[in-house]
Amino acid sequence: YNYRIPSGYTLKQTYVDQTYSEAYLEPDGPALKINVTNGTTYAKSKAATFTLSTAATSLTAGTYTIKYAWGTEAIACDDMTSSTTITVASGSNKATSASVTISGKTGKGRLYACNATKVTDSNDKSIAAKTVVYKSMYLDAKAPTLSVTVTNGTTYSKSKTATIKIADTIGLAEGTHTIKYAWGTSELACSGLTSSTTIETAAGDKS
Repeated sequence: YNYRIPSGYTLKQTYVDQTYSEAYLEPDGPALKINVTNGTTYAKSKAATFTLSTAATSLTAGTYTIKYAWGTEAIACDDMTSSTTITVASGSNKATSASVTISGKTGKGRLYACNATKVTDSNDKSIAAKTVVYKSMYLDAKAPTLSVTVTNGTTYSKSKTATIKIADTIGLAEGTHTIKYAWGTSELACSGLTSSTTIETAAGDKS
């Protein structure tokens, strides 16, 4: 016998004999979920939405605190320092959603969240307090760097070779970059640099 379980339900118990089969389906319990659009592509900042819902008739009404934090390693609920709230109206099986924006971070990380208190639905199913969920969220808050290297720069010679490099922790975009340069005995503004060269970068290059 093959059973197709509808979304939002769990197969609780099945009875089968030679003449008939019977299956009892039970709605899934409460769930805290995080939605992040394009979580595995890098951006300077990203928005996330927290939702709390159940497949049962209703959740226990009230205002629930959702704690959250971004990190590249697992984070316990007690260690999450930011929070927001979502509200469940009487008789509703879904809370109002809450949105947050994460920025100022760099790395292949995740957004972690937890419900600070227990959440129960009308079928007496629940998620325990401090249950942690997460979603991938890659961020890149660090700008590329431009550097110049000169071997033995503080010793005199008739000529010297300099190496100019563009680098980025996560990876550069594809493109052609014009680099202006000049030699001088005092600080020069970019507008005063009279020579130039170009650097080609491929997508994902780190330098």
